[in-house]
Amino acid sequence: MNRNTGILIIAVIVIVIIGALAAFMMPSAETATASQTLMVINNNAPDHWAKSVVVMENVTKKDGSITNVYVESWKEPSTGQSVVNLTKELGYDNEALPAGTTFRMKMWSEPYSANSTGEVNMNLSLNGGDENHIDNETTKFDIIASHVLYQLPADITQGKTEITLDAAKGAAFLEGMNTIYVEVIVTVNADGSVTITPVTQPVLCELIAGIS
Repeated sequence: MNRNTGILIIAVIVIVIIGALAAFMMPSAETATASQTLMVINNNAPDHWAKSVVVMENVTKKDGSITNVYVESWKEPSTGQSVVNLTKELGYDNEALPAGTTFRMKMWSEPYSANSTGEVNMNLSLNGGDENHIDNETTKFDIIASHVLYQLPADITQGKTEITLDAAKGAAFLEGMNTIYVEVIVTVNADGSVTITPVTQPVLCELIAGIS
């Protein structure tokens, strides 16, 4: 009896030690990511895909250098979303961009469909901030405009977002865009939200020559 009790006690101790080690070695949740600064583009239209090319101009990296951020994204109908993690792209680790950070954001967008033709109403929304603010209706900027449909490329079967700081690759993103154009000023606020100030409301235009 005593021997069995001793074995049981030893077994319990071993289990406790193993459990403690497992808990210690388990990777912790990245709670700090909640503070990262994001820019989000949503396609709210139910009848077409949306392609967008974005240039965020003269954004300050954590090392103090100035860069442009170039984005090409394809977004599915109704639920398609493109997320740009500026914290990651600009080297801020898990920190939000500093309060007062301001940059100009230019965006060109086109509608696409695999089996439809004609003209449709594009319905995009632009928002930003940390995870607690990217769904905030009060900071959202809506982009609604009519445009003729283009044929969806066969290799586009799911949403995707490509981001680069390379100007040559960014210029390649912009090639051939004949599209709906908008321009806004984005300012990062101390509470993690952003303020989006329209400069150019949605207009149909040829690709604007020259990007700084």
